[in-house]
Amino acid sequence: MTDTILALIPADTPAPDNRIAEYEKSYQYALNLADCLVKHYPDAVKDGWRPLGDLLGLLTQIDNMVAGLIPADTPACDTKTAENATQTDLCVKNDPQSAIAGGRND
Repeated sequence: MTDTILALIPADTPAPDNRIAEYEKSYQYALNLADCLVKHYPDAVKDGWRPLGDLLGLLTQIDNMVAGLIPADTPACDTKTAENATQTDLCVKNDPQSAIAGGRND
């Protein structure tokens, strides 16, 4: 049975040990990023914040932290969808003069 399953896996797929190591490195990188965000922006998290133990959960926490850093009175981005818009389209408030290298100038 194991031979049958292994035969279905493409030859260039990393060995399971490599995938585990890559997952662990990815989790550690995300953990370092989250720790940095917490240290620099303590108001972005609630007291007693602890990182979740899985990568997807930790990335969700980072997403929530970053979302909390955007002031509520920030103007909405252009109405174009993310699929069809460039970074400049999304970040410029319908004013081409406010664009600087794809970012906002306000």
